[in-house]
Amino acid sequence: MGRRLEGMDSMMTSLTEDTKSMRLDISGFRLRVTALEQRVTTVETQVALTSDRDQELLYLRSKVIDREDRSRRDNVRFLGFPEEIEGADARQLLQKARMQGAFRMNDLQIQIMADFSKETSERRKAFLALRPRLRQLEIKFGHFESARMWITKNNVSKDFYDPMDLSLYLNSFSDRPMNTASRALSQALLTSALNSQPKESSLERTDHDPSGTVNRDRDLERLSKNHNDRGHVLHAVAKYTQLTDRDKSCSPAFSGAYLRVRELDV
Repeated sequence: MGRRLEGMDSMMTSLTEDTKSMRLDISGFRLRVTALEQRVTTVETQVALTSDRDQELLYLRSKVIDREDRSRRDNVRFLGFPEEIEGADARQLLQKARMQGAFRMNDLQIQIMADFSKETSERRKAFLALRPRLRQLEIKFGHFESARMWITKNNVSKDFYDPMDLSLYLNSFSDRPMNTASRALSQALLTSALNSQPKESSLERTDHDPSGTVNRDRDLERLSKNHNDRGHVLHAVAKYTQLTDRDKSCSPAFSGAYLRVRELDV
């Protein structure tokens, strides 16, 4: 009987020590939870402040872009213009460009266009990449002087400042709904097109040369497979649309690569 009591006393002592240890652990957990709550509160406050600052920076950035565009309003940009032209009259060239847009002179393709800031130019390029889809959906569209696009569908007109908003709007007319992954990729492609100007690729350098078909195939194959090269994908889609208007002999491989790019729903 005495041994049993001694055993029970030993067990009670052990349980008491375990209980004390658990209380200490719980107390420590409470302190850690309290510290974490304080840190979360601090982070939430900082995030709120950062969000306000981001909005302010976006507003200031838009004002700077607007000021830069206004300062460039009286400028014009010349593309394909040689350094020297004998017997050329500047006034006559400008009048010809105003009447015809792009024109040829001495076997050179001359383009004269408005001068915009880098951000505005990139946003205009993103809008241009969406024009094939607008034509496919038989939606009337046009550009304002700034980088905005207006569309008319079923006698209802809308104007868009952000190409991403226009892309999402066009997706609502798609025959098949976009899944989440396609929508996210579409947004990422447009965002990349806005944030980084596409570099010149062999697609651009060889589209005028019939012998460059292989380079075009390779270029678009790479673009359609490498989603990290997002800035070029939109550019490639628009470029291919221009090529097919005048080059009906594009190779099957090039056409197949284009179709894979179109599957990205951009």
